[in-house]
Amino acid sequence: MKDMATKLEIELDDGERRVMKLIKQAHQEKSTIACVRIEYWGEEGGIIMSHEQFQDIFTCLGSFPNLQDAILHFTHDAPPLPVQALQQLIFCHVAQGGDDDDEEAYDEYDNGMATATRRLEYLSLHRVKLQGTLSEFAALGDCLKRNESLNKIHLSGCSSIVVTAEEDESSSTTTMDGQGMDWILEALGNMALLETVHLDAIDHLSASAFTAICQSQSIHKMELWNMADDLNRHGPAIAKALSTRQSQNHNTGGGLHELEISSNLQRPAGNAMIEMLHCNTTLDSIGLDLEYAEYGEPLSQVLLQQPACDNNNNNDPNNNNSNASLKTLHLRLVADEEEESAIEDPPQDHDDATNDGTEPDAEGVNDSDSDNETTTTSVETATLANAKMLLTALESNDTLEHLHMNFYHISPDDVQSTLIPCVEQLLQINFVLKDLTLRGRHDFTHLSDKARFGLRLNRAGRYELLLGGNNNNDGGLAPRTKWIDTIAAHQQEVDIVFYLLSTNPSLCCTAATTTTTATKAE
Repeated sequence: MKDMATKLEIELDDGERRVMKLIKQAHQEKSTIACVRIEYWGEEGGIIMSHEQFQDIFTCLGSFPNLQDAILHFTHDAPPLPVQALQQLIFCHVAQGGDDDDEEAYDEYDNGMATATRRLEYLSLHRVKLQGTLSEFAALGDCLKRNESLNKIHLSGCSSIVVTAEEDESSSTTTMDGQGMDWILEALGNMALLETVHLDAIDHLSASAFTAICQSQSIHKMELWNMADDLNRHGPAIAKALSTRQSQNHNTGGGLHELEISSNLQRPAGNAMIEMLHCNTTLDSIGLDLEYAEYGEPLSQVLLQQPACDNNNNNDPNNNNSNASLKTLHLRLVADEEEESAIEDPPQDHDDATNDGTEPDAEGVNDSDSDNETTTTSVETATLANAKMLLTALESNDTLEHLHMNFYHISPDDVQSTLIPCVEQLLQINFVLKDLTLRGRHDFTHLSDKARFGLRLNRAGRYELLLGGNNNNDGGLAPRTKWIDTIAAHQQEVDIVFYLLSTNPSLCCTAATTTTTATKAE
């Protein structure tokens, strides 16, 4: 145990007796324990916890009155955790008199005496195999739905083992599938205060589970990592659920604000997610891993902002052809499996052969490398061409502020030579984009001085100065005081001051007139 005053760390491999002794010591300062971290390696020859031992330990841990964070870090070798034990950790049970220490109160759950742990805000499960009957998973789901404190949940590499034929333990069978996790995800979608969900490598989930969590009225940030199979299988259903949820939350202040999908999306699922952005009204940040090169046109249609057309649905935000709420876009661009194989095995370093003076193998190596190089060039060309299409669309966009593009299999030099001219042209027109990063294989691409200067101007408030005063009678410029305040804030950046004064020379004229008048008065 470390930092006993606030944090309790235990290893279940030590056995129930030592663990319970540690917990008993911690109960002497139970009101100060805010974080519990539970590790279980489950190594061969180690101590194997029984279901009853799990129950006893987790019941005691759940009784800490001010517990805020619960972190379970298991390994693949660790035995399954009974669902009921996790339920005991999430919920504490108090007697009618309110005595937290009344051990008999732990048996009162069936009589409706369960109350959510009063302060538990963060729950993290890493490689935990949850085991129980469907009714036990359903009970855990009901407990989660009633929880009134959890606002962040992190599930990584977790799975469920469903026990059937529960009435006869001698003939019971277990099935490792997604049914149990489905119950949990559907419960997360119905929690009142849950704001952040991180799912990593959770497999065999159903479309209904994704639909439930995507239509949550409380979740603001969702991260889906390493779940390519399920996301590609259910991509259209997920996109539809997000579209419906965002429409329901329009003008309510709720809804999903950040979505991060770090799982390679193939064309159907990727395009479904992009199409979802057309009707988005709440999402201001999205990250996508796209496993195909032809992403430019659908994304451009989302970002290409045009003057509103006169039609009967002009005021309906869900009928806009472009997205006006997205502030941050992060694209990670990878090839499909066949193309990726060709890219990951390039001709072994022509540069090295040139530098050391050796000749290539005469047994047809050049021919094979030439084929690989052709495939690589084709993929690079398509990927970068779509990136150029996207940058062109941003010339008319006045909402996106942060753009990050990762080209996993393209050299930084190729990214730079192809896209930097487009970026420079973009920043002559787009006054809103404040941050832009381009990353090639293994390294970032260096932006030109001209591009960096454009981004600095935008961060200094160029849009507000030049286009933010459209309601004024000053040619669309912001009020003079706004210009002066901006110049004062950046007085150490001579290039920005010079740009602003040259863009609005009336500031100099006004200053000169004021000085002359003051001199004559003297």
